[in-house]
Amino acid sequence: MNEGFYNVPLQSIPPLIMSALAFFMGAHYLIIYFTNRKIRVNLTFSFMCFAIATYNISCVGNYNSETYLQGYEWQRMQLFTLSWVAIGLLLYITDYTNIKNKTAMYFFTIFFSICGLVQLVDRSNLTWIVSQPNITTFDFLGKTITYNEVAQGILTDIQGYGLLFFFTYVYWLSFYYFWKKDAKKGLPLMLAVIVFFLSLCEDVLVSAGLYDFIYTIEYGYIGFLLIMGHSHIMDNTNIQTRLRASEESNRALLESLNQRMFHKDNDGIYVSCNNNYALDLGIEPEEIEGKTDFDFFSKELAEKYRNDDKEIIKSGNAIDVEEKYVLAGREFMVQCVKTPVRNNKDEIIGVMGIFWDITERKKAEETLELTQFSIDRTSVNIFWLDIKGRFIYVNDQASQSLGYTRDELLSMHVWDIDPLMPQERWPARWRDLKQKGTSILEMIHRRKDQSEFPVEIHANYIQHAGKEYIFAFARDTTERKKAEEALIESENRFRTLFESASDAIFLMKDENFVDCNSATLEMFGCERHEIIDHTPIEFSSPMQPDGRKSYEKALEKIKDAFSGQPQRFYWKHKQLDGTLFDAEVSLNLVELSSGPHLQAMVRNITEHRKADEILRRERDFNKKLIHSSPMFFVGIDGEGKVIMMNPAMLDILGYSEDEVLGKDYLANFVPDEEKEPLSRIFKILTTSNSPTISENRMLAKDGRIFLVEWHGRPIFSEQGNFEFFFGLGIDITERRKFEEALKQALREKETLLNEVHHRVKNNLLTLYSLVNLQKISLQGKEDVERALEDTKQRISAMGKVHRMLYMSKNFSEIDFSEYIRSLIDEIQITYGMNERRVEIKSNLEPIALNIDTAIPCGLIVNELLVNAFRHAFPDYKNGRVMVSLVRKGKAIELKVQDNGIGIEGNPFSARSKSLGLRLVMMLSQQLNGEISYSGKKGSLFTIVFKSATI
Repeated sequence: MNEGFYNVPLQSIPPLIMSALAFFMGAHYLIIYFTNRKIRVNLTFSFMCFAIATYNISCVGNYNSETYLQGYEWQRMQLFTLSWVAIGLLLYITDYTNIKNKTAMYFFTIFFSICGLVQLVDRSNLTWIVSQPNITTFDFLGKTITYNEVAQGILTDIQGYGLLFFFTYVYWLSFYYFWKKDAKKGLPLMLAVIVFFLSLCEDVLVSAGLYDFIYTIEYGYIGFLLIMGHSHIMDNTNIQTRLRASEESNRALLESLNQRMFHKDNDGIYVSCNNNYALDLGIEPEEIEGKTDFDFFSKELAEKYRNDDKEIIKSGNAIDVEEKYVLAGREFMVQCVKTPVRNNKDEIIGVMGIFWDITERKKAEETLELTQFSIDRTSVNIFWLDIKGRFIYVNDQASQSLGYTRDELLSMHVWDIDPLMPQERWPARWRDLKQKGTSILEMIHRRKDQSEFPVEIHANYIQHAGKEYIFAFARDTTERKKAEEALIESENRFRTLFESASDAIFLMKDENFVDCNSATLEMFGCERHEIIDHTPIEFSSPMQPDGRKSYEKALEKIKDAFSGQPQRFYWKHKQLDGTLFDAEVSLNLVELSSGPHLQAMVRNITEHRKADEILRRERDFNKKLIHSSPMFFVGIDGEGKVIMMNPAMLDILGYSEDEVLGKDYLANFVPDEEKEPLSRIFKILTTSNSPTISENRMLAKDGRIFLVEWHGRPIFSEQGNFEFFFGLGIDITERRKFEEALKQALREKETLLNEVHHRVKNNLLTLYSLVNLQKISLQGKEDVERALEDTKQRISAMGKVHRMLYMSKNFSEIDFSEYIRSLIDEIQITYGMNERRVEIKSNLEPIALNIDTAIPCGLIVNELLVNAFRHAFPDYKNGRVMVSLVRKGKAIELKVQDNGIGIEGNPFSARSKSLGLRLVMMLSQQLNGEISYSGKKGSLFTIVFKSATI
């Protein structure tokens, strides 16, 4: 008894402590299971803890037995509870790893259930041999420990080996889970099973008498529980941490959404809301508690919201509506989802709502409807076809074009309207379109009335929502076919013009001639095969007049032209027989189907250059005559103001040019006694187009009076309006006694002056008269009449330069700003400014130009102004024209701008039909200037050229 008494503390106390710990852990996880979403692994872990706790109690009973019969009863209880420990461990590991082998679960559950029940009820030798006591003792920590047991029966041996096999299987499950599934979560399980397995092996060895030590399986069990309990605690801690993080993340997510969220109780009182909703209301989220919709919205809107909430609470159903939302006076359309909020007893305790702004979406839907509306009414026929060739959609234009209703077309197939697409060819066409993806076809469509028309079809293969379609656009090409025929006819006409042109025209590819007209062959004295595929160098002199080699200069001009810079230059050409001639060459880049080419125009200017040389000598002579002449030259306008006075007259009067221009001639330069008679003479001259000779005294600045003999005549515009009086005078004060000699000299000078003056002017007047006569003879032929009118206007513009030249202080240059003002006045009268109500504004700096520059500039301004008056403002439309002449450094910038209808395309294109605009281009090149055009808000022509004054 005393020895047993000493054994109690050593053997019983640890199992009791471990049993209490196992019961506590089982109860703890059972509570967790029923209070935390009923996670099954918590339930099976709890069951295993209770089974281990009962096994430890049975161990305590065995340790305190005093006879082998008492030990026998506790042995039976140990094996019974050990069976349920095995079943609990199997269920727990299956739930923990989520590896479920039904065969193994059914086998081990049935096996251990049978073994446990037999251990509980059997009293035969099947389980334990009562007649064979097995009392063993051994020393442990200085104490003698006694186990009162009996020998094992065959079933108990089988159960023991079954437990070894079972724990081997359990170890394999834990190792597989660790190695293949989740190493982090599988590691504690594998370690716990190893401890469990080793303790079981140790018990089997002790029971077999092979090993002299205490039983340790109860310690292995508690080791398993401690390891897995710690793992569960860490898992739950991590879960709680993740749960809190998830709640914070969800809250942050809700706050970051653009949607507005709120929660109200059954009485319509706000419980909470997110930041966006509170921000809309101008409050903090916590300030909404205890308030209702009546605190934030109009009475009408608040009542609507309250009635909606009541309906949700009453029906228990969520609603999804589009409704009006008014905030800060602005009205929005929102998509609102409201749902009832329920408690754990499934009772409705309020309403949860979320809504978002769908104003833009509604606008997008309206846009989509407009797009559909536009597609239905577009001028192009639109079809959708399925794989069977059946129409599944057609727009209104297709219905109207074919004469069918939409429903009729939707019951038809493509071959019903396309005679070129019989039904048997449709599968091949479908496969071809599917392979290519898109195709452009020339087909025929047949209307309901059986009439046919050509169409161009753009067909596209499309896959959508797992189905295949053909999406096709069909455009009626009837008019285009006509246009193509017209284009062919136009090309034929162009070829006729090309061949009939008097200038040489040819095309160049790279550096070789590839085509030319008949004038080219005539100008160069060769046959077609002798120029095609040859280079311009073969028809040029070795050196050009500027000293450069023809080869180098030609390559430079060709390169610049191919870069898009039009070229216009003088060139020394030679015929095939070696005869040299002067030519004016223009090169322009043209894009043809075969690539970029150069179009070259060559004009023989040998005679023209001779005429220019004569004109230059005449111009120089006139200039020297006016500036060096001792005679007086004066111009007086219709108001009696001086517009020109030559140096000889200024010297004798004692004035500078600035002091006399614009001054009243009679008031400042004529004595009082001669003002009245001379005034009468001026009045007569404004209506008479005849020259006059008179004498009158002049008043100098210093008071001197001298006698002048005047030869002059009034100058009238083409319309017969008086413009100014031009007078040529001689001081005859000291030479009165030599009157006859003076008259003779005067006649000679007059003859000389008339020869200079009329050499150009009379030729222009003669040409002008011939044009007028031709115009009269062609009344009713509007095109020819307009051409003659344009020619007359150009001649007038040239003549005006000469007239102003003769009125200037010298014969070398004119004030071009005054010329433009005069030209504007003339064009306004000619083209009816008052009827068209066209306003002309100008920004003109006084710039002097010589005749070589003034004539092409004058013609450019004339062409652009006439073009603006004639074409920019159709149907007597109001408009405005701006003319600008300013100096830009060493260059001069001329601009003509209108706010009319503009010009389609490139006005300087080779295809332009406007003779005037081609003339502007040629004149700009003659000036070596740069011309540009802008068609924004009308037309703007800008010409920049170097000043060519003397």
